[in-house]
Amino acid sequence: MEVSEHAGHPVRPPEIIVRMRAGSAVRGLVENLGVALEPLYPGVADPEMATWYHAVLSERADADAVVERLLDQADVASAYVKPQASAP
Repeated sequence: MEVSEHAGHPVRPPEIIVRMRAGSAVRGLVENLGVALEPLYPGVADPEMATWYHAVLSERADADAVVERLLDQADVASAYVKPQASAP
């Protein structure tokens, strides 16, 4: 993952967080949008936590547009761009 700096603070590439509806298939969604969704909590037995995914996008990607497209999908319960961490 490439990290750039803005005003002396590290800036990470945009990350999106996605919650799928239970029993939804991620594979077709990934193929349609060209986004590599990975489990946010890999290997968990809890079916609720297994519905959460994330993807780190390139600097060039328009994270807001990807989230908008994700929210148009019936299998997506929620999606958002993870805010950048603020400096302490």
